[in-house]
Amino acid sequence: MKGLFLISLSVLFLFAGASCSTEQVLSFSLFATHDLRRNSEQSESSEKIEKWYRFAEEYMDMKIEIDEEILTSDNVERSCEEYIRRNDLADVFLLVDSGGEHLAELAKQGKIINLLDYKDYMPNYSKMLEQNLNYEITNIDGGIYGFATSMYYPAPVFQYSWLYNYTVFQENGLSIPQNMEELYQTAKRLKQLYPDSYPIMFYSTDIEYICNCFGFLNRLYLMADYNGSEYQVGLFEQSEEWKNTIAYMNRLYEEELIAPNFDAYKSSQVEYNAANARTFIIPNAWSGQAGLLGASEGYEWVCGNTPRGFDDQEPFYSAEIQGYTLSNSWNLCISAEAENPELLVKLIDHDYSQEAIDLYNWGEKGVHYDVDENGKKYLIPQTAEEYERLWQENPTMELLRRNQNLEFIMVRNKLLSPVPTVFNGVYEKTDYWMFSQKYITSENAFPGRSVTTSFVQSSLTEEQNDTISENMAPLHSYVLQELRRFITGERSLDEWDAFIEKAKQLGDYQSAVNIYNDQLKKLH
Repeated sequence: MKGLFLISLSVLFLFAGASCSTEQVLSFSLFATHDLRRNSEQSESSEKIEKWYRFAEEYMDMKIEIDEEILTSDNVERSCEEYIRRNDLADVFLLVDSGGEHLAELAKQGKIINLLDYKDYMPNYSKMLEQNLNYEITNIDGGIYGFATSMYYPAPVFQYSWLYNYTVFQENGLSIPQNMEELYQTAKRLKQLYPDSYPIMFYSTDIEYICNCFGFLNRLYLMADYNGSEYQVGLFEQSEEWKNTIAYMNRLYEEELIAPNFDAYKSSQVEYNAANARTFIIPNAWSGQAGLLGASEGYEWVCGNTPRGFDDQEPFYSAEIQGYTLSNSWNLCISAEAENPELLVKLIDHDYSQEAIDLYNWGEKGVHYDVDENGKKYLIPQTAEEYERLWQENPTMELLRRNQNLEFIMVRNKLLSPVPTVFNGVYEKTDYWMFSQKYITSENAFPGRSVTTSFVQSSLTEEQNDTISENMAPLHSYVLQELRRFITGERSLDEWDAFIEKAKQLGDYQSAVNIYNDQLKKLH
């Protein structure tokens, strides 16, 4: 998300003629990625800036003066990390902090305000906080210390799927496999047709991730991992599922349906093989890749069904579910030294109004979008060329989004960059998020695993991390090594129970699990 605006310019263009009615002045310093300096030779569009000031001043009913320092580095996160080490923080500044550690440290040091102390000045952000579907935004002390990036999901969605070389499948009368046995038979047939190929390849070198593609289908956990309600050592709790998965992978390995070094391929190597009919199935890949793989060689790849499991069980997906999510990876923070913090909160809060979000995403009603008889928004342009023209003519559509609406993104992507998909035998070109709505339900969507894990891990003390590492690192290393030996047949699955027993003796794993679960209780 390069170039995120510190103060969104989203709604200014409908109010270009407005002005404030008082002589009060809100003056503050800003550390930003976008130039909001008036009369700046470096400014790309002084007219846009003036429009923003007119809108902001009308909303705040006062003059606004900004002393801005521009963040120009390509590595925004590193630049933010260097910036916060300074003693002279701006009144409002960007903090890009993927792990959340720097935000927590600034809060602990009392260098930034707790927005919860100013709830009367942020009705829009407060409403979004109430609807937020994850806990990542909340600091370990219960405070909220930044205006975070938001995303609205209109339905449960997922951006990963299984990819298939549809050209090869069609030429050879093959169907997209619906379960693990069909997958094995299909891969076996492809190996017969293309002896020099390895029909199944992976975009990952992570054994755990690769195993999750099979067997228990996105429900396998290896070490101390969050299962939706608590942390556990998944290998011990799901030992039989792991064994079945490893046995299946061993069969693929022995018949050369996966490569001998199946867990060592770089993405570029996978893509080379995909473009040269040396692999035909890629599990759990980013769905957008379907429109890119093999195109130069005349192959069409599609997003397709995720095969059901060994006992015909439905897959689980770490999906986003309907509603708002907030992510503190990108935050606007307000310095504790700033004057009039309540006014700064009020100014930034308006970015989170529905009016601003709609305009920022959809553009202007009647020009860029309209609403049908069912109240559903649709884009007015019918072609990519027409859309691009409006994009250039409408300044609101040039802005990098701070608060995104996935419903708009899906509609736009279906028009501009649809990907080929096949679901239950039906071919269609559509947006890949829309495609996921065909198979994601409230029953199989498993939200929050990654964001919850990220939050818990970022809240651990150095001592806690040392305890976890001391007890889990030897176990993790041993398990990964032995799983690969089982897959390649170097070790017999007759030794599985002995393997589990030895693994349990390699450290006090329960102490690590307890630390995670104790932090999880604080989160909730």
